[in-house]
Amino acid sequence: MAHIERNILINAPIQQVFHFVADPVDMLNWLSGLVKNQDVPQGPVEVGQSWTQFVQVMGRKFEYLREVTAHDPPRQIAWRFTAMGIDGIGYCELEPAEGGTKIVFGLDYTYPRLLLGGLLDKLLMEKLANREAQSSLERLKALLEDRQDAAPG
Repeated sequence: MAHIERNILINAPIQQVFHFVADPVDMLNWLSGLVKNQDVPQGPVEVGQSWTQFVQVMGRKFEYLREVTAHDPPRQIAWRFTAMGIDGIGYCELEPAEGGTKIVFGLDYTYPRLLLGGLLDKLLMEKLANREAQSSLERLKALLEDRQDAAPG
């Protein structure tokens, strides 16, 4: 099983960060590669809800099922996903920090052998997943801090 984990400090209140992270519509703005949601349940996010997400990775589009497995505002949201023979769990854990919110984004997943054999596939997939996770967190930080800067003070 592969594991990646990245974190970042966002200069915004924890409630605002959590709402943005947990909202399927807002996910389209910060999750790297996410291009569309389908069959998103109406109302607030709850454990057990699931919907289809479409991602673009290395120029190809894929769909996967995302199921919420934990929802503890404003501290944690977690999900299970299945796509392209990849099964995994993802999570965002938040905590107040000086100047804002620390967010930890993690993924644990298994994957099939793709093209180059087990070890090379593992290295390629982990490098890509780490890069996409960091890119997503940086985009999230920029979006939320821009909102803070634009807020009337």
